[in-house]
Amino acid sequence: MVCRDPEIFTDPTGAAIFRIIGERRPTLLCDQQEQLSGSSATVLNAILLTGYTRDAVVPRVVNNIVVKFPTGCPKACALIGDLNDTLRDRCIIVKMQRATPREDLDASYDVAGEFGQTLRARAIESVSAAMDEIRAAIRDSTDSPFRYREKQIWRPLFALCAVFCPSRAQQFVRVAADLSVEKKTGRRYRAQLLRDFEKQADQEMWGRWLLEDMIRVIKMRRRNAMETAEIITALYALDEAPWRKFGGPDELDGDGLNAERMARLVRPFGVGPRRFWFGPKQSGNQKHGYSLAELEEALRRNSSPRHP
Repeated sequence: MVCRDPEIFTDPTGAAIFRIIGERRPTLLCDQQEQLSGSSATVLNAILLTGYTRDAVVPRVVNNIVVKFPTGCPKACALIGDLNDTLRDRCIIVKMQRATPREDLDASYDVAGEFGQTLRARAIESVSAAMDEIRAAIRDSTDSPFRYREKQIWRPLFALCAVFCPSRAQQFVRVAADLSVEKKTGRRYRAQLLRDFEKQADQEMWGRWLLEDMIRVIKMRRRNAMETAEIITALYALDEAPWRKFGGPDELDGDGLNAERMARLVRPFGVGPRRFWFGPKQSGNQKHGYSLAELEEALRRNSSPRHP
């Protein structure tokens, strides 16, 4: 990782995380923050609420003695949704967009890792050589154009800008000002957009996966079309596939893929079930199913690597 002394946590205890900060001052990284609950959420809230300044502490009673644990250190948290007003006011909010199934991020992980190591080495070398200038810039950064808490939050970054790219100071001020005001306006609307985009991305991911597996089972049986019930049975038989317990992007529990869920997942790709004759043209042989050619054409129009 590029950051200094990263510490990734998912379910920390208060004692552990407070001691880690006190001993190392690491860069705390928390993914899926919206999933935290109970004591983990309480600990993270305490750290974020106070730890945006270097000398911040949180008092805790240890063996009947009040101990002040430091909470000041770099932090980065990722979540789907939004923070409450108090936490937002103490953070720099960077909006991210989930990759769509059309973007093959898996193929770029190794390249990103190598680039990150190179960038980390350059950062260490540059910062080590400029420590005196950075300290001086921090002392001089009290003239920040921002007020109150925003001034405290952005102070380290303004100091780094002054040392390493002073020619872009005006541009940096504009970006910082825009990010600061943006986090205080239109929050509910943006949070809903994030949830809608996440839902859409899930729908597309599962739909593409289903198309691939439907084509696979029809080809395995050397058919041009298969009835829906037979496709579902074949999908259940795929050991590595998720369809036996699939419940859909919006459902908490899954009791398996059915005809309705199948149609809903592939509909955005421009394909759906229709009636075919399976066997002689007589009563009972006309059933709903899917055409191999239509499924292949739908996938061709929306080609992309799978992202389970």
